[in-house]
Amino acid sequence: MNFLIEPHKEILVKLTQRQVQFILIGGYAVNFHGYNRTTGDMDIWLNPNDENKRHFLDYLIADGFDQLSIDQIRQLDFTKHAAFHIGEKPLQVEFLTRISGLTFEEAFDKKDILPLNDINIPFLHIDHLIISKLTSSRPKDKLDVEELQRILRMREENNE
Repeated sequence: MNFLIEPHKEILVKLTQRQVQFILIGGYAVNFHGYNRTTGDMDIWLNPNDENKRHFLDYLIADGFDQLSIDQIRQLDFTKHAAFHIGEKPLQVEFLTRISGLTFEEAFDKKDILPLNDINIPFLHIDHLIISKLTSSRPKDKLDVEELQRILRMREENNE
């Protein structure tokens, strides 16, 4: 799959190397599951615990982020809802510690995997992606749900 742009691939590799637990969500997950649409950023759901926060801070330090940004993220409570981004669109990366309707543990247990070079990139399972999109009021999320449900129906028909 070539929908991942190179700068985003590099970030995913670095996060994995630093043992950051995450799941790709949002537009990239929609594309992964077969509905090809444009996306203005990469959305990453971080495991919301202190150990993962330490790994994430290690990534930021190793990748040369400025001290002010690192200090701001260090102040965040990853066990509560936190959302922040790095970069500017179209290279922007959104990080979240919570999404509606799911826990990280249940989503991580059911994640889908995309092998990328010598690492595995976790994507939100299509069922969980639909759940997360159903809680949104954005028109593009409603369209995503319709298309993802259509893809699920097609998969079910092809498996019969």
